[in-house]
Formats: sequence, C-alpha cells, structure tokens
Amino acid sequence: MKFELDLLETIAYNVSNKEEKFSNIMELTIMKNKGYFQYVPNDMTLKEAIIMYRKLLNIK
Repeated sequence: MKFELDLLETIAYNVSNKEEKFSNIMELTIMKNKGYFQYVPNDMTLKEAIIMYRKLLNIK
C-alpha cells in the first residue's frame, strides 16, 4: 500500500488538477487493471485517494 500512496503522490505532484478523477489518469487505470489500487473507486478524485491511503497507512 505504501507503494500505491507514493505513486499517487508522485502523479499528484505532476498533475495540475488534484480533483482529477482516478479513472481519467491512464497510468493509474493500467495499474488498477493489474491489481493495484483495489480500494479506489474509479470516480474517486486523486486528492481523495491520497487522503484514503494516508488514513489506511496511519500517515498524517
């Protein structure tokens, strides 16, 4: 899960709109199809996904 959070944060750093939907980011969709990001619904925003993973990992 830490890998997934690191990837989300890296992509968020390079994306101008943190409210972008998870499913609109091709790299994340590909990773999800390979079994990563199982907790992330496609309509969740990048910002929401980062917050969720931080809570799951107990990171503030």
